[in-house]
Amino acid sequence: MLFCGVFSIFIGIVGALTEKRIKRFFVYSSRGHVGFRLAGLSLNNIEGFSSVFHYLAVYIISSFLR
Repeated sequence: MLFCGVFSIFIGIVGALTEKRIKRFFVYSSRGHVGFRLAGLSLNNIEGFSSVFHYLAVYIISSFLR
């Protein structure tokens, strides 16, 4: 699962940097966010789960403030 998370982050970064359309940019950005959550969950300990919870909380709050 860690490999999938890191691969997702990499694809999200590369795709977002090369994209010209804003709609597709957000798709690649979302893929990167999923990668960060997968990487946290792959740790399979309380710190990993806690980091995913905090990441989601900040992500949700920031999406409401746009």
